[in-house]
Amino acid sequence: MEHIDIVHVTVQSAEITLIGHDTDPHLVVNGTLKNVARGHVVLTLQPAQCRAVGIIGTLEIEENRPVMQASVTVGRSQFDTLISLLSGTPPRPASVLLALRERLILTEDGYLQPDTLRHCSIVDISWSIPVQ
Repeated sequence: MEHIDIVHVTVQSAEITLIGHDTDPHLVVNGTLKNVARGHVVLTLQPAQCRAVGIIGTLEIEENRPVMQASVTVGRSQFDTLISLLSGTPPRPASVLLALRERLILTEDGYLQPDTLRHCSIVDISWSIPVQ
């Protein structure tokens, strides 16, 4: 068994959502897992007026499907930079690393252990976005 505290995601698509008439936009990123044998991630980013310290988001792992829902709050300037960089057509997919406070357990085949945590705290986020 292997323990991981980083979820590595390859970005498949990104879109802006505006829900309601007087709300901030959200950046919704869909991707596939790189360091877990099977799975899909829906990452929703929202801007914050001030930088969060400590826990910046949550990761929910669905029990009966290989799907993770993540929600992260980032500073306004990082949010705007991400929208700008993800709006282009990169030469290869971008990737994102979600650093977790807790550890997930993988089987020897790289799948999530069936009785693993279903709710984790996200403490950091890192991006790799090709520009040429």
